[in-house]
Parts: sequence; C-alpha cells; structure tokens
Amino acid sequence: PLYLHEKGGWTNPESAEWFADYAERTVALFEDLCTDFITLNEPWVFMHKGYITGEHAPGIADFVSGGHVYVNTLHAHRLAMTRLRDRFPDAKLSVAVNLAHVIADSDRAEDIAAAERQRSYMNDLFVLPWFHGRVPDVAYSLFPERSADLDALSGLKPIRHDMICVNYYSRSIVKHRDGAFLDSDFATPRGAITAMNWEISPEGFKNILMWTYDTARCPIWVTENGSAWHDVLMDGEVHDIQRCDYLTSHLDALLDAIQAGADVQAYFAWSLLDNYEWECGYGQRFGLVHVDFETQKRTLKQSGRLYSEFVRKHEPLFVRL
Repeated sequence: PLYLHEKGGWTNPESAEWFADYAERTVALFEDLCTDFITLNEPWVFMHKGYITGEHAPGIADFVSGGHVYVNTLHAHRLAMTRLRDRFPDAKLSVAVNLAHVIADSDRAEDIAAAERQRSYMNDLFVLPWFHGRVPDVAYSLFPERSADLDALSGLKPIRHDMICVNYYSRSIVKHRDGAFLDSDFATPRGAITAMNWEISPEGFKNILMWTYDTARCPIWVTENGSAWHDVLMDGEVHDIQRCDYLTSHLDALLDAIQAGADVQAYFAWSLLDNYEWECGYGQRFGLVHVDFETQKRTLKQSGRLYSEFVRKHEPLFVRL
C-alpha cells in the first residue's frame, strides 16, 4: 500500500510487525474457507527486482535498501509464522520460494565459482535461514552493513513448516565476469526457450525437487510450474503444442523425483488462466485457459485438456496428495 511505502515499505524495520498483523488478520478472515496458507510468495523477487535492480515496484536500485528488505523479510515471515501457529494450530503453514537450477558455463574454476555464487543467491538466501537457521555467506558479501543482524538471524532456530512451496520455471547457465553482479553473468541458453526467454529444463526441475527435499527435509508443494508462449486462438481452439511439451516433460520429471524419494505432495500448474504477468503485463500468456482480455471469454487450451488427462491417469497419486 502507498501509505506504507511512504513510511519506507519493506526497508522500515516495523514492516515485520505490519506484515505479521496482516497475516494474522487474513487467516482469521479465511479460516472457515481454507486450511492451508502461504505467508509470502517469492520474497526473492520483490527483494531483488523491487529494491536491488529496480525492475519492479517500488523501483529502487540500491544494495543498502536491499539489505534492509532482506533482513526485515526474514523477520516478517518468522514473526508471522509464530503468531499463526499460536492462534491457528490446525492450519497448514508455509512460504513459497522461487528456485532455479544453476549450472556453470564451463568447467573452468572461475565459472564454477560464479555459478555457485548465483545458485546460493537465488536458492539459499531465504531457504537456509528459515529452514536451517543459517544465513548463507552470499548475504554477508552483498549486505555487509547488516552483518550484525545476519549474525543474530543465524543464531535462531529453524522455523517449523508443514511443507515448502516451490516455484520453478527454468535453469540458468552462469559464467564469470569481473565487475558484474556477484562477478557473474548469464550465458546463452543451450536448449529451447519459452516466450520469456527462459531455458526449458525438466532435468533442472527434478534437480531442484531433490535439492529442496534434501535441504528442507519436509514435504514439497510445487505451487508454480509452467511456460509462456505466443498463443493463437483460431476457430475457437488454442493448439499450444509447445506448452503441452513443456508440461509433459516437467510432469515426467516430477514423477521421477517422487520415484527417487522426494516427498512431493502437491503440484499446481501455472497458471489456470492467462493473467497479468508482472512487468510484462498481458503480453505473456501462461494459462491452461485462454482469456480474451477484451471480452473476458475463456477457452480451454489443448494443454488444459492434456493436464486434465494427466490428473485422471494418475488419480491414485492425486488422491494420496
């Protein structure tokens, strides 16, 4: 809200209390309709793109502000979870983190090190403090002015979550570049890409699911997984073959991860409907259902029918979930 932004937004240390108040009020309003709650969705995105690169609202590009947001967000989720546990003991509670499979562009030591820095920044930054009670080294290197706060956060117990919610879309290939962010840069994708220019990697999806389960040691809910394409509605049909291929390969990877021991208990395709996609607006379509944004008419895409068939075929699995 603008009035909170004018008080500093997430850079204000009081934001943790603001958010905990909001979370508690929200669950109180919806507890008769819902039992499962996610406190925050993709905190990395609003921290990195909102306060470090300035690509998203509020458009701030400042590492000091980013450090404040990081620390305050860690406190906000922890405080919200404590309050919600106390007041709503029967609720299932979690947080949704966006994760990426990161590999090095080559076997050179400097590329491997650059890839590890990016991997830790993208994946460890929120998972380790909340699920292990440990702040990763990359946070200290990026936010040295908050080192005392990071030390204090590293001394806290892990938060008990009923599950960890994972949003996965693609993999990133990283190479070393002096002077760039984390002395690293993103290399050209090696495989097919979506309309978002994100590389398609079902193998990366399985890798992330296995890493998440090994790291968090709790059930996994996949809360976002999907792809954007330049869909065309023709004669009342949308033959989104590329999305069908993406969906099939990633559902196969999901089943492989479960077979390998990952305790994946839920999967949500992103998304049911074409929607407003961050800074891309209505220009990127992720839906299994096509939306005519002028008339609001909905049309089930071929991918939607494919997903329905998958659910029916694996009904015992979904019933277990």
